[in-house]
Amino acid sequence: RVNGLAYFAEGVQRHCVTYLKDLVQAMPGATMKDLQTLGNFLPEFGSIPWAMKPLLCYIIERFNLRAGVAIRISALVCALVWGWFSFHAHALPYFIIVVASALASTASATSDALVDGLIAEASANEAVAVEQRCASEYGRLLGGVLTGLLAWSGGLTFAYIFALAAVA
Repeated sequence: RVNGLAYFAEGVQRHCVTYLKDLVQAMPGATMKDLQTLGNFLPEFGSIPWAMKPLLCYIIERFNLRAGVAIRISALVCALVWGWFSFHAHALPYFIIVVASALASTASATSDALVDGLIAEASANEAVAVEQRCASEYGRLLGGVLTGLLAWSGGLTFAYIFALAAVA
């Protein structure tokens, strides 16, 4: 199901956020301001792209772009950014990391909002709505727990966590 897969990817991305923060914090000359600026653009609640979700959905509706197409485009953008990070994150300057994070976050926020809309649209009654919502949240939980276990076991380096997010 699209909603479970989209939320699984969100669960994986939650760990990428931590890895990106650690990467920026380890950069020579990194300041608290750098970390706060990065945090404003990461794929997580409270960031600027996630606050813009209603506007992003309005733009998609205004241009009559089908939700399925927009979700696929968003997933592709996220995969490209995380895949790029898996190969080049250590060599990238801070500014590029922030811009790429903002791009992935915007794509992730768009996908999240559209999947939520599809869930609401498909929910003919309260029981279906609860079932759809649970499938979504279980997907996020599964993505987060599996990635967390891999990270905890020491099996995930920066490159591997970003590659896992690209695949998810």
